[in-house]
Amino acid sequence: MRVISFKADEDFLEQVDKLARRMNLSRSELIRVAIESFIKINGNNINISSLTKKLKEI
Repeated sequence: MRVISFKADEDFLEQVDKLARRMNLSRSELIRVAIESFIKINGNNINISSLTKKLKEI
């Protein structure tokens, strides 16, 4: 498996870590599952410009 990195603020990481502990997963496993679920739900129907706009609002 390849390693990737991304930037995240402390509050986000705290939420990720808290959820990962509750689910008995590592941070990496939780993020991987979340992204896999997002892709399965949205598949090829992802509107990149709409997604980018929504992500900027977060």
